[in-house]
Amino acid sequence: MANAMALEKGKPLDLVVPCKGKLWVGPFTFPGSPSKIEVGADLKAGGADQLCAGGWWVDGQDTFVEHARIGCVEPALPRKVTFPVEYSPANGGSSANPVYMKLGYDEDMPAGCQPLKVKLSLP
Repeated sequence: MANAMALEKGKPLDLVVPCKGKLWVGPFTFPGSPSKIEVGADLKAGGADQLCAGGWWVDGQDTFVEHARIGCVEPALPRKVTFPVEYSPANGGSSANPVYMKLGYDEDMPAGCQPLKVKLSLP
């Protein structure tokens, strides 16, 4: 996670999901149990085709915690979504603290891949 990008409240982060490889944003640290973090996202397909990408919450070792569920974005229909993650080990939930948001495609995209633009923010 050495190359993870920081996201700060009041400072949105503009990203392009890479055709190959992944991006990490974080770390996001929970103040106690239970706690919840929500990251807002504006999603926009950068070309003429529908784009479907993945988003995951992972721990500091890149181990899966839960899905962020980006899903598919139509070129003419940008979407706003919120990606929540909860820290609640005392209630049988996730004990990962801190967490990172991992963005990318499930598989490397072929040559000519069109960009998925993502603007992240902390509400």
